[in-house]
Amino acid sequence: MINRCVVLFLLMFLMELAFCQEITETTVPNTSLNPSAVKENLQTSYALKVAQLTINAISTFKQKYHPRELNQNDVNWFTEELLSYGKDNLIETIIYEPEQSLTIVMQNNNFVAPLLRSKELVYQYYPQADQWKIKQELPTIAATRPDSLLRDIGMGLITSYCNGPKENFGFSGMWPDTQWCPAWLQFVMPSPQ
Repeated sequence: MINRCVVLFLLMFLMELAFCQEITETTVPNTSLNPSAVKENLQTSYALKVAQLTINAISTFKQKYHPRELNQNDVNWFTEELLSYGKDNLIETIIYEPEQSLTIVMQNNNFVAPLLRSKELVYQYYPQADQWKIKQELPTIAATRPDSLLRDIGMGLITSYCNGPKENFGFSGMWPDTQWCPAWLQFVMPSPQ
């Protein structure tokens, strides 16, 4: 049961990562066999996810504590814990300029892909529309599409799960494993003949 929950949560996380990005390119190289491109994509997706979580926290704070103004210290409290008090291997810091911008600064260490070291992902805030938009992209956002890689990883995880032993596990109102897995393997990911 724990393995099923882990697979479901991992899948939900991967799917959410795939939808929280703004991509400008329409033609994309196949990066699935290039380990450095995969690493760059995963690290870019991580930075995008951290930015989105921070923006969500800012929006929640503004709604919950209105009319109190959100300041740098409030955001630091959230981001410091999010980045494990400086122990995050990928992100060095998050800089919040109230009602202006949010900047994710990547680490400059061997764990970070060379293309991403010390780079910044900047979101600009537009108060008229109450929206955040990417102003400065990490180099890999325009070059590759992390969502296609994440989709492939997610589909591979589900297929692997469905090929293993299944029980009659399911949530209320949902098909149990014994029903949806055969449909997945037959219609979504049929085995090559």
